[in-house]
Amino acid sequence: MFRAFNQAFDIALKQSWTKAYARIVAFVLIYGGFAHIGNIAGWTGTPWLETPVLWRGMDIALLVFDVSTAIALWMGIAWSIWLLFGGIICLQILPYTIWRSQFIAKPEDGAVLNQLIGTELIILSIFCILLVLPKEEVAEK
Repeated sequence: MFRAFNQAFDIALKQSWTKAYARIVAFVLIYGGFAHIGNIAGWTGTPWLETPVLWRGMDIALLVFDVSTAIALWMGIAWSIWLLFGGIICLQILPYTIWRSQFIAKPEDGAVLNQLIGTELIILSIFCILLVLPKEEVAEK
């Protein structure tokens, strides 16, 4: 089953629109990685060691996720799709809904989480559309 999906993902990532979108998402992920570096360095307002342990753990996990997924998407590796969907669902959507109160330090943080979850759902939705669109023949190099 995974082999069939990976084969379909590999074909999809060779399509011009899907490849371009994967690279745009890679840039967004790199931006997210820089945001987590900024958090860890204390450049975003609150000193990192004063934030809750859960926040610090998420910063590290999301930094690793953002960088590794960005590289894999940029290279067009089939399993990068699994990594992207799994990471967004497990590292962002689920934590920010299940443990929502742990990520809200100020009243406006709730709105930020809603926007983040909405953005992630849009990213995944566009990827789903691109993955199921009819594929054109791509010449092998």
